Amino acid sequence: MRILIVEDDERAAQSVERILRASQYETVMADSVESASHKVLADGPFDALLVDYLLPGGTGIDFIRDARTLGCQATAILMTGWHRTKVDYECDGLKVWCVIEKPFTGETLLEKVENACALSHIPPEREEFFQRALESEAKAMRAVTKDLMDETKEIPAAQNPFRKDT
Repeated sequence: MRILIVEDDERAAQSVERILRASQYETVMADSVESASHKVLADGPFDALLVDYLLPGGTGIDFIRDARTLGCQATAILMTGWHRTKVDYECDGLKVWCVIEKPFTGETLLEKVENACALSHIPPEREEFFQRALESEAKAMRAVTKDLMDETKEIPAAQNPFRKDT
């Protein structure tokens, strides 16, 4: 499986690459929106895109939009040091499987990449189901986030994942 890693932090990129190569993934590296778009044309196709959110020349979302315009339909994973809710809103309709917050473990990375690669190979006639699942997950995340950010709304203790049992 071929993964395009788009990360401008050299140490982070090397760490991700090392984890993926140890699990037998082939990797191609890019460090900006422009270089990533070039790699899509020159080195594609890819089975998954692993993309940082903040990049020289734009955002990971900008690159994913460019990749789609260039015909790359590989499922994307967006990495961010930002709060993921802000980023989730921008992903609608772009075949972004998930947003993972930095720092993340190698185990989490491998799980997400494995799923993204599998999803990239969904037959076209089943693509609609994938899109509906992504939209449903995004709507649920927005609803939960809205509730959590509303300081006037009381969240029952049983539904609060951040509660501390005494």
